[in-house]
Amino acid sequence: EPPPLPQKPATIDPKNHSYVRLSLFPLYVSSVKSDWPEKGRLRKMVDIDEAIKIMELENRHYFKRGLEIVKERGLHLLKP
Repeated sequence: EPPPLPQKPATIDPKNHSYVRLSLFPLYVSSVKSDWPEKGRLRKMVDIDEAIKIMELENRHYFKRGLEIVKERGLHLLKP
């Protein structure tokens, strides 16, 4: 059982924020094409540890926690 997600910070005023349920699904990349439908968006291929570091630096703790769960369960090691 993975550890629970962090609790909301005490400094957030609920009058100014709303809550959503977030579901993350790992995607397994089998090929990278030079032309793709969302090519206007930046993409960067990194390993799981680098992705976790990036989410920490970007202050995106829920995405970071999701990646940590993927790593803890070994899901990043699966082959497409």
